[in-house]
Amino acid sequence: MTTNEQISADAQRIIRVIGADRLTTVQAASVLKRSPGTLHRWRRIGYGPPYYALGRQIQYSAKELKEWWEKQRRQPSAA
Repeated sequence: MTTNEQISADAQRIIRVIGADRLTTVQAASVLKRSPGTLHRWRRIGYGPPYYALGRQIQYSAKELKEWWEKQRRQPSAA
């Protein structure tokens, strides 16, 4: 299983468990195998997946999180 397939499988598993399309920062970080602090830092510098800010509450769309992750794929270049 490739990394993209694993992230996709993890995202689907979390969505099934919580039964929602919206993920908290902790849940999104778990899907991406990053810390919640990393997602917070990414938001501050304008990087990372799109998110929704509802007051102080941050949520991520599971679909948009998956789409963002898939766009991060890079093809190795010949040296």
